[in-house]
Amino acid sequence: MAKTLAFIVIFMVTGTVAAQIDTTFTYQGELQQSDAPANGSFDFQFELYDVDSGGIAIAPPVLLEDIVVSEGIFTVELDFGASAFTGDARWLEINVRDVNDAGEFTGLLPRQEVKPAPYALFAFSGTEGPPGPEGPQGIQGDTGPLGPIGPEGPQGIQGDTGLQGPAGDSHWLLNETDTYYNAGRVGIGTDNPGGLLHVIGSSSDEFILTAESTAISGAPSAIGGFINNPNGIAVQALTLAQTGNAIGVFGKTQSISGTGVSGFAASDTGTNVGVQGRTNSPDGYAGVFFGGRNYFEGNVGIGTDNPAYPLHVSTTSAQNALLVESTVLNGIRSNITAIMGAAVWGHAQATTGTSVGVLGITESPEGWAGQFIGGRSYFSGNVGIGEAFPLAKLHIQAEGGTAPLRIQPGSTSEHMHLVPRAGQPMGATEGDIYARDDGFIFYRSN
Repeated sequence: MAKTLAFIVIFMVTGTVAAQIDTTFTYQGELQQSDAPANGSFDFQFELYDVDSGGIAIAPPVLLEDIVVSEGIFTVELDFGASAFTGDARWLEINVRDVNDAGEFTGLLPRQEVKPAPYALFAFSGTEGPPGPEGPQGIQGDTGPLGPIGPEGPQGIQGDTGLQGPAGDSHWLLNETDTYYNAGRVGIGTDNPGGLLHVIGSSSDEFILTAESTAISGAPSAIGGFINNPNGIAVQALTLAQTGNAIGVFGKTQSISGTGVSGFAASDTGTNVGVQGRTNSPDGYAGVFFGGRNYFEGNVGIGTDNPAYPLHVSTTSAQNALLVESTVLNGIRSNITAIMGAAVWGHAQATTGTSVGVLGITESPEGWAGQFIGGRSYFSGNVGIGEAFPLAKLHIQAEGGTAPLRIQPGSTSEHMHLVPRAGQPMGATEGDIYARDDGFIFYRSN
């Protein structure tokens, strides 16, 4: 808030030289706010100095509050005492603040020099005459403004202990520094508590019940739940809202290695559960994980409560046990470092029917339902191409107008090599089959 000050100083003295001197003088000034005459109520603080800048005030400050300023003009009565004016130059420092602003004062610079009035408070030359007789005591003036608060004094000695007062009307009992109550239920925000401690809040505050631990060492808990009932629940949260994104339990940590929600089943026997999520809605989720990564140390079972593998999926319904969809790369990728292992293994355990161990399907006419790259490929049973029920080790069934088998060598040295099995008829010998450029093939025995 920019302020400028135009000032007028008037000393007003009544009586003769021998009469009692009134050290109060009238100060009139003009206050501007944002380059315009100010209007409203303001607090003023006046200090008197013997230099135009710096230095130490030569008299206590005069604080005048709630002074009305109209069209920028204000008038106040100031009194720094008779000892403040000794004939030397004086400067007035003014600080101001809006009564609606509880902040600090704003100084109006530079300091204003105080000019002597036509009637001086003292004669600064000549021989001082004898003091006149003391005049009658005047009526008591108005109470002056409150001065600044002085420094706090030393603490006094402790007094004697008073008599113990009568017992208060309270259900709470004291055990040294502990407070307790065990005669009934306690309700906060309700007169009909449904539990030992029942808290109801209707405000829009983020938390209705807050528990905070300020310990910086050890392993404290803000809230602890303990129960001995084999069918009980130590901590249970229930949201009654039928719509919206209400949350039963919400855990949050700001530590870079902390845990928002932690569950620990301490028993080393039985089928206890560390953290359990459950929903009754067919469209709901018993557990949802957003962002980051998820880590499970032991076996994970989906559809089975006794998983035998790191990920064990079991289903008895007429649907896929596992569906993986990807719009970018591979749906499932499996890597293995064992020299005798299988990266992908499918086992159809049914002894009847047309079950499939590994099934690959592509919707693209240019795609591959199955692809084998590198190494060797082994099929122990019959292989059908175009035939769902192959009758030979390699059974090729072509549609009309389609060649059942095409061999296209990459160079003249590539061919198809035939090796007769022991016990074949006479004349069957090992040899090669070549394809010529004119479309004919010929056989050459070794």
